Amino acid sequence: MHKVTTEADVEVFRVLNGHPSENLKKLLELAGGIQELVGADDIVVIKPNVQWWNQGAPNLAMMTALTESIMERRGGFTGEVVLAENCHRGLRPWESDYSGWRRSFGRNADLPGVQSYNELVDYLKKRYGTRFSACHWINVDAGAKRVSGPSEGPGYVFCDGTRGVARIAFNNGTEGENFRETIMTYPIFQTDRGTKVDFKNGVWEGGGYSGRPLKFFNVAALNHHSAYCGMTSIIKNYLGVSDLSGGPDPFSGGKLDGVHYNFHSFPFNKWAPGPSPGMLGAEIGEFLSTIRRADLNIVSAE
Repeated sequence: MHKVTTEADVEVFRVLNGHPSENLKKLLELAGGIQELVGADDIVVIKPNVQWWNQGAPNLAMMTALTESIMERRGGFTGEVVLAENCHRGLRPWESDYSGWRRSFGRNADLPGVQSYNELVDYLKKRYGTRFSACHWINVDAGAKRVSGPSEGPGYVFCDGTRGVARIAFNNGTEGENFRETIMTYPIFQTDRGTKVDFKNGVWEGGGYSGRPLKFFNVAALNHHSAYCGMTSIIKNYLGVSDLSGGPDPFSGGKLDGVHYNFHSFPFNKWAPGPSPGMLGAEIGEFLSTIRRADLNIVSAE
């Protein structure tokens, strides 16, 4: 039986009617200030959703203001900011015309001279050098490496109980032909400074986990995601952390390893509801409990 949460333990702030950068700065102020959220030497991973563009991706001026706020926090900042995303657009997503990395925004940019996420990365790299990185998480079936830990380099960890990795699985609670099971997957990546980051276990330095603080900011747009899914935002943004090897169709591919469905094929019948309702939220809940939950969630509903 699935757990029912009856007590709230989060705070929600809403800011509107200003420029996107002004809204973001006011939001951080309401949350206590960026210095309360980020330490001077932290690694901060910001995860937008860049599979789409325009209002389908977080506002570019807002994302710039968030990066600026971290880099220029009171008390100084010697850490790193990493813009990281898996938009599931092949081995070189920054070259894809079907993602917000390369596609020029016709709206929702609000930053002079910057009209795509590639241009945003260039702009921030010029300002902050190696303190700022962009990391593209790539699915294993698109050419990335399957790894068991940071000593093996960048890639994806599959929590299937092999290669010394613990099994972390979740099923839809049904029987027979409707039964499906998925496993948790997560990325390991390297910044422009050479810092290795294990999304689940933390920063890897000097041949081991250093304990250096790793912060995760989940920054999503607010999308209407068609009739089968409805409104999507912060929760579905975790599908851009997970490996979706096998594709979205559970009846054609859809498997990570021949046995386990991926995070998209598990809850849906491709572009239609799947055999058991609520499984998108349920699998993400398991991910939050076992892998990592965001330190801050921001919905850029511009």
